[in-house]
Order: sequence, then C-alpha cells, then structure tokens
Amino acid sequence: MGNNWCLGKYGGVNFNTNPPRPFLSAICDSISGNKAGHSVSPVTVSDCAGNLWFYNEGNLVWNRNHQIMPNGAIYFPNNNATHFSMAIPRPGDDSAFYLFIMPNNQFYYTLVDMRLDGGRGDVAYNPILIEDSFYGVGGGYYTGINIKHANDTDYWIVVKPTEYIFKSFLVTKDSINRTAIVSNGYVKGLDDRRRMRATRDGKNILVPNQVLNSNYGLLQMYKFDNNKGKLSKPIDLIKRVWLQNRFDEIYVPELSANDSLIYYSTYDNTTGSAANKNKAFLCQLQRFASNPDKTIKYIDTLYSKIAPYPIYGMKLGPDNKIYYVRDSIKLHVVNYPNKTGTACKIQHDVIDISPATNGSSLPCMDFPIKRINNKFDVVGANGCGYDTVRFTADADSGFKSYNWYFGD
Repeated sequence: MGNNWCLGKYGGVNFNTNPPRPFLSAICDSISGNKAGHSVSPVTVSDCAGNLWFYNEGNLVWNRNHQIMPNGAIYFPNNNATHFSMAIPRPGDDSAFYLFIMPNNQFYYTLVDMRLDGGRGDVAYNPILIEDSFYGVGGGYYTGINIKHANDTDYWIVVKPTEYIFKSFLVTKDSINRTAIVSNGYVKGLDDRRRMRATRDGKNILVPNQVLNSNYGLLQMYKFDNNKGKLSKPIDLIKRVWLQNRFDEIYVPELSANDSLIYYSTYDNTTGSAANKNKAFLCQLQRFASNPDKTIKYIDTLYSKIAPYPIYGMKLGPDNKIYYVRDSIKLHVVNYPNKTGTACKIQHDVIDISPATNGSSLPCMDFPIKRINNKFDVVGANGCGYDTVRFTADADSGFKSYNWYFGD
C-alpha cells in the first residue's frame, strides 16, 4: 500500500516499476498555496495493487487525479499551520482511512472515505479534536507512530505530547478512544525530523533523544505492549554521538527490513571551513549486539553548500531498500539494508524527481505494510519423479518465516 510517495514541491515516486520512476504531484505548502516544500511529513496512500489513492500535506487532501478533494481543504479553528500527518486504514474497512493531523499544539482526526465522490474519495467529516494543548517545552509534539494492536485488527496511535510522557490512543472500526494510555519516559526534541520508528512486530519503539540542556544525542529502544498500549523502560542503543570533537544529535532513524540494523543521520555543525561544518553523515549500528554503540559505522557522507544540517528524509521503501535525501532533488539509496558496512551498497542520485524540487522530507510510514516482493525458487515437482519439493525465498526479504498454502 506504500507504492507511491508524494514529496517536496510537485514531487512523486512510483515503486511499481524497477527502478522506481518519478512523477509529478500537486503537493504544495498547504498554507500559502505555493508549490513549496513544507516541513510536514506528507501522507500518501495507495491500494493493494499499487495505484495511488490519495495524499495529504498539512490541511489539504488530494485525490488520485491530483485534485483537491471536494472537502479536502480542512479548516482548523485556531491555526492551519500543520506540522505532522498520518493515515491508517479504519479497522475492518479497506475503503476508509483515518487521517491524523497535528496543527501546532493540537491533535485532530478525520476520515477519508474512498467510496465518496464517485470512487475518487473525499473527506467524510470535519476534523474532530482528540486533545488540545498538545505541547511541552522541548517535547515531541510534532510526531507520532501507528502500531498494529495485538489482535491484528485495531491500531495504537502513539504520540509524545510532553518531554515526560507518551500517550497511546486505541483506534477501532467504530471509534477512536480519546482517553489515552499514559506511559512515562523522558524524550526531548522529537519533531517531524526526529521521528519514532516501530519494529515490524509492533513490540518495540525506536526513539531518538537529546539530553536536557545539551547537544548530547541518545538513541533508545522502548518495549511496547501492543495489547495494552504501554511503553516500558528503554535500552540505550547509543549513549552519545562523538563527532568532530563534540557531541551531536540523532535524526530520522530507520530500521532495516529484518529489524536487525538501524540507520540514522547526524551532522557536523562545528565552526571552521565550509567543507568541515556542512557534512551530514549516514550511520549504521547493529541492534542486537551486546554493545550496539560500539558497532556504529559511518557509511555515507553528504556535503552541502547551503547550511550545516543532517539528512532529514529517510524511509524504507516497498522494495525493502532505504531511500534518503538531504537538500537535493535526487534520492540516494541503501540497496541492501540488512547487510552491515559497505556490503549495504550505497548509491547516490538514483531517483531524480525534477522538475519537482526540494525532496528533503519523505513520507512517514502511514501504516504497517504486509508485502511480499521476493523471488521464490522451486526445485522438484510433484509427479515428475521427485520425492522432495524445496521452496526457498530471497534471503534479503525482511521476513523471518513463511507459511505455505496450496489450497488443499
């Protein structure tokens, strides 16, 4: 369901082909109406066949024809400056999607129903407030994640409204429970560029952190009870980031397809020559190592003539490759994210989204994707003189096990 990404100014990438191909979208700065890249992580939803259904950035929702839906200009009473959006299927309904939006210090949801407007979809009702004053000094109020419930039907929406707590909201087909499950946990500085990530089994949450009153970076893994919606005490995967004789922050962590490796960005903003202070680094560490912070590898360095800042966009694609971008119209790729060090094979400028510009923010992971893009080899065949038929899957598939069904 994630085979299309809309991003940047006019940008789009379609993953139904190999290699992925760019396309033009209508995505824009939804406040000014200009085609301008926005710090919001855009939402893009496709059907199971890989066809674009709709996309959202800020307070606008576009249909598959790149037209604003009839009710797709969403009005928020206090402020339309939106910082984060996220969509998930309504449980038990494959034609409707809850759309969650955070305009500044508030948290809203609405519903996009693909049966409306002749099958092109429309926003079904005005946004409903989940929580007001969704803010704490230095807190992570601009980001959230969704995790499938243990019942494999419902969802949890996990957000960070203040530095000291997480809140989990239960989403079912019939309602969104606005009474949150509250968990303790100190996190500073989360936003649309320091996002949380969940493991594929929904039992762990990866959280970038920042030590209070410092530039010391932390990367933590919280356990998550996807039956009760509670987070527990985290493990420190990285206790600090040592970079050019100073500490620095951690941005846009992403997990490999098999959840064994973690990728993240940091950067050097020390004073000095432009060549030194404008470097961004793509880093990799081994999640299951006894000392994960001792396994850190710097696998790519990107330079900028504009300003010192990290990689802001990084996302696992439907082809199980990780795509990332800094300040370019060209996306870079980690071809084999399950492999350590240089074996992961970095490639620069693999997708050019021009004439679109500013692809520095990639779509958030809208909802868990169950996909099989693997090659299967069959050796032997029943009735052909073989006693054994062997099925093998691509070793880089990202799946830990398979259940074979032959219709009998």
